[in-house]
Amino acid sequence: MSIWSTLRDEIFKTWPGKLFIGTCLWRIDRALLFRGRRSMSAVVGHVPVKLIGVLGRATRQRRFIPLVNVPGEGGTSYSVNSYGGMGVPPQWFKNLEHNPDDVEVRDTEGRVRCRTRFLRDDQDREYIDAWQKLIRAYPPLEDYARQALKSNRKLIIVCFEPC
Repeated sequence: MSIWSTLRDEIFKTWPGKLFIGTCLWRIDRALLFRGRRSMSAVVGHVPVKLIGVLGRATRQRRFIPLVNVPGEGGTSYSVNSYGGMGVPPQWFKNLEHNPDDVEVRDTEGRVRCRTRFLRDDQDREYIDAWQKLIRAYPPLEDYARQALKSNRKLIIVCFEPC
């Protein structure tokens, strides 16, 4: 385990660390990814992050959110609506549910138009495989899942399929 991985894991254990991640790091990641560079999360913590462009429910403007995103089979990729384990789903997820067929996924290699599927059944084989990939890529998701369960919210995995 590298020193960066150890440092990352220690930072994520604290609420100030989670606050930093929630308020600052995503803005840095978004700015770097828009410029075609690797994200801070990828450089420091080896976390696979991509920009997900979602149309707003009311504004119909595309908003880009940096999310942990792991590759799947045949060009698909997976993210999760963790929101740090909060009791409510994130706004980007609500927008995605409203407009599931018009999503843009960006990384350093380019952009891809996608449609989404939601994996809600934690007994489903695809859900289990995707969850294991996400946990390997970003271990704090396990803590987020436990925290979300305290408020009776189940994390939903989002599958991005190229159009």
